[in-house]
Amino acid sequence: MTQIIKRVPYHLQAYELLKRQILTGKLSCGDTVNELLLSQELGISRSPVREAIRMLESDRLVVTERGTHIVNPLDEKTLNDVYECRICLESYAARLAVRHCTRKDYETLLGFVEKCRKADPVSDAQLLIDESANFHSYIVSLAQNTYLSELIERISNLVTLSRIKELKYYNRDLSYAYVDHTHIAEILLEGNEDKAEQVMREHLRNNRSSLMP
Repeated sequence: MTQIIKRVPYHLQAYELLKRQILTGKLSCGDTVNELLLSQELGISRSPVREAIRMLESDRLVVTERGTHIVNPLDEKTLNDVYECRICLESYAARLAVRHCTRKDYETLLGFVEKCRKADPVSDAQLLIDESANFHSYIVSLAQNTYLSELIERISNLVTLSRIKELKYYNRDLSYAYVDHTHIAEILLEGNEDKAEQVMREHLRNNRSSLMP
């Protein structure tokens, strides 16, 4: 049984547990979120679990279908909508990042790429997903635009879920991402804003294509 901390609101603990299970792939797209089982696992009533599920619905990580709570299955329309936003926002973030990217930032980005390259897609799948996310998040931070960062953060959970789906459901060879990421880092350091935006857009469009049935 997961240890409950009494001084922390139960619904927040249930929320964090469920969110972690979803974003690490323990609960997969389309899986049922069982309110009763989770309340039993945590040793708490169903009320805080119900509130946690409502919070996850607000995050779009959980949806309700025919009266049943399930992990967002990320159907084709949902994936396309998320990636349309991501392509627009992250491509522009790459353009802005060029203005602030230093040699040290370039080396940091290559560090994320190297960790991805060394991660085993089976035994280290979570590391692969995390370091890929770190690469993209670092570029967003380089843009130094608070409002742009907040917009991207709003869809970040669904982006992570899509990465899990790409790796888990489609058994993708993600080596293309290592090449793309290295190229993106080089363009940022090179200082070409137009090219940085273009290359990031192409990279994200390839991501989207890989997830479409």
